[in-house]
Amino acid sequence: MANRTAAPTSDISADIDLERIYRDMVRCRAFEETFLETLKEGYVNVGWHPCVGEEGLCAIYSQLRDGDYCGYTHRIFYPWLCRGIDPASLFAEACGRIGGTAKGKGGTHVADMSKGIIGRSGMQGGHFPLFVGTAMASQLRGDDSVSVVTAGEGCSTIGLLHEAANHAAVWKLPVIFVCDNNQYMQCVGTDLIWAQPDVSRLALAYDMPSVIVPGDDVVAVASAAREAIDRARQGGGPTFIEVKMIRWGPHYLNEPDGLSYRDYDRIEVARKEADPITNLGAHLLEVGNLTQDELDSTYDQAREEMQAAVVTALASPAPDVSEAYTDIFAGWDV
Repeated sequence: MANRTAAPTSDISADIDLERIYRDMVRCRAFEETFLETLKEGYVNVGWHPCVGEEGLCAIYSQLRDGDYCGYTHRIFYPWLCRGIDPASLFAEACGRIGGTAKGKGGTHVADMSKGIIGRSGMQGGHFPLFVGTAMASQLRGDDSVSVVTAGEGCSTIGLLHEAANHAAVWKLPVIFVCDNNQYMQCVGTDLIWAQPDVSRLALAYDMPSVIVPGDDVVAVASAAREAIDRARQGGGPTFIEVKMIRWGPHYLNEPDGLSYRDYDRIEVARKEADPITNLGAHLLEVGNLTQDELDSTYDQAREEMQAAVVTALASPAPDVSEAYTDIFAGWDV
């Protein structure tokens, strides 16, 4: 079962809501922009791994429904907003306020069981088995919920991925593995780690369908996701989706800019030609789904929403010292 590239952008299911995906992408960018501003002002208590330019991944999460599960890593926060978590609670969490998703104790370790966001591992790649577990639960219950677990290409060498992929394939579990391949494993290019360029080839070892899509072609990402989600819901088992792009920013905010491992000419081209929001906006204009005024107002509304969310977050107090020993065990506070 060979890797394949995505279908042409004109080949898309009519029931994929591209307008919703566009709104989610814009909201995610506005959230990150506002987050970075709040961090610079000294309110945010956590580190941050920038992912501006990688919003094409929203085309996967935006198509999930109630009852589905979604995993994320240190960089890709998009499931938080695409799955409907209140941005004010996200800002409050990052600022260490009681109104946060974990009462200010989790930082970027966000969980909301009602949204299918069960948190992430403290180890990169440690979350793969968690979402094979949620997929097993779905199969045992006999429902048609699916699980999506996302990680960067840097997690692709961890043994837990291979164990999880094999288990998912043997049991035909409803789980979708998404590789956010942005070409840089922290400060090492993929060409120095992988002997060939396609991480998704690892799926071949487990007879798992796989597809490679460019991250700036949101229609292609959405189409690949829809096919994988439908296959999983119908009992067809797992899929591996590799979304290729290039990381625009540093690995994390404290990394000095200008480090020689990054190809800045290539990054500049990507900023100009491979912005997923710009590209999807152009597509929606071309097909007549949205006007330029509507595109502009979508961004303005998103910025207003996120700025208002920060105000709400900062109005929440810091947790009392008595909270230090609560929420450690489920159903057992000491």
